[in-house]
Amino acid sequence: MLLGLLCFLGGLSFELVYGTRGFMPLDHSIVFDGGWRILSGQIPFREFGMPSAATPSFIQAFFFWIGGVNWASYIAHAAVFNGLFCVLVFGLLSRLGLPWKCATLYGIASGALLFAPVGVPFPEQHAFFFSTLGLWLFLVGRGSENDKRAYLAMALVPTALALGFFSKQFPSGLAPLLVLALLAAPSSRPKREAVLGLVAGVLVMVLLAGL
Repeated sequence: MLLGLLCFLGGLSFELVYGTRGFMPLDHSIVFDGGWRILSGQIPFREFGMPSAATPSFIQAFFFWIGGVNWASYIAHAAVFNGLFCVLVFGLLSRLGLPWKCATLYGIASGALLFAPVGVPFPEQHAFFFSTLGLWLFLVGRGSENDKRAYLAMALVPTALALGFFSKQFPSGLAPLLVLALLAAPSSRPKREAVLGLVAGVLVMVLLAGL
């Protein structure tokens, strides 16, 4: 818990330091505009065009609702997700067997590579975040000795991958292929349980998409 908090604060600090440096009028406004439109009641793809960035725009609408439509709320979005990504990397590396010292170091260092370089919420960064989250959930499901926890983790994998896809189709489009490759790899947990969890998650996403 303490190491995870340390990773989160490291990622948060990277973004808060570098996120306010510079502004790109064309790219930096994508999620800001999408979040404001959604907060105003507009529906993406029906009332305004959006080639990508649906997921980060909905998340940004929430941050605008909490902190107001301003630049601080925009940077806060990137900072929180940058911190969460550091925790995610730490958890992923720890689950893969890396010593906790190395996992902590790489977890904090990853905060310098995701949102900090671009400075604001961005489609590609969210796609990578949710794709990594899907991979972590898959590993949790395959490695858990608790059946309920395993099913829940597996069922959430399609949700994470879908959130990544609606952030940006690349690189998130490659994540399902990686999950399928890992599904075919040897594991102590029977593949039948993993498949059932994934199928349940896919069915839920299909039903939600049809609403």
